[in-house]
Formats: sequence, C-alpha cells, structure tokens
Amino acid sequence: MRRLRTHIYPILIGIAFASITVLMSYCTFDQVEAVPLECDHPYTFESNDSFKVRPIFELTCSYQGCHERNASIGDFTQYRTLKPFIRNGKIFRRVIENKDMPPPYATGPKTLTTEELQVIECWLAAGGPP
Repeated sequence: MRRLRTHIYPILIGIAFASITVLMSYCTFDQVEAVPLECDHPYTFESNDSFKVRPIFELTCSYQGCHERNASIGDFTQYRTLKPFIRNGKIFRRVIENKDMPPPYATGPKTLTTEELQVIECWLAAGGPP
C-alpha cells in the first residue's frame, strides 16, 4: 500500500498541474475598446460663441483657494497662464484620465459632468486652442 501511494502522488500532481494549465489557457483579459471621441464643434477657451471651455474652468477650477489668479499651483483664469498645463499634459491627465479634478474638497462642484468632460477632451484633442 505504501508503494502505491508514492507512485500515485506524482501522477496526481501531474494531473492537477495539467488541469490548471488547461483552465488557465481559457482565461482571457477582456480589453475595452476605446469609444471614438465625437467632437462636433470647434471648442475654444476665450471665444464668444457658445462652445467655450472657459466657463467650465471658471466654475470648477479657477475659484478662490484653488486655481485663482496668481495661484502658486497654477492660474487657470487666463489662457496664457493655463497654456503650460495644456502643453505638458497635466490637464489631460488630471481631468480626463484620472478624473481627480476637481478634488473632493473643492468648494464648487466636486465632479465634472459627462458633457463637460467631453468638451474639455475635445478642446484638448484640438490642441487646446485659445
């Protein structure tokens, strides 16, 4: 009986290993397909048309205690002071990718709407024009 056990264990281990290998081969990592961005309008920061980005920044970013005029963390009240953050990708990373702006402690809105996110993403995709 003892001899039978010593021969069976390697066989059982081999079967277990083969079973796990077969089961693992059926596992896949589903990849989410990117939804193409639909930018219907030429969004700008400063223009007088109805497709402006500035009002979103004024409401959610450039208020007192955050990205206000001359703020050390970045002045988002004017295009010329916001431009470096567009160019270095910080706006895209924080607002679009990480979605951690505005922060939870913000005194204004704590999140951006889907529409606001799309407007900012379209504007950035166009190079963040003035």
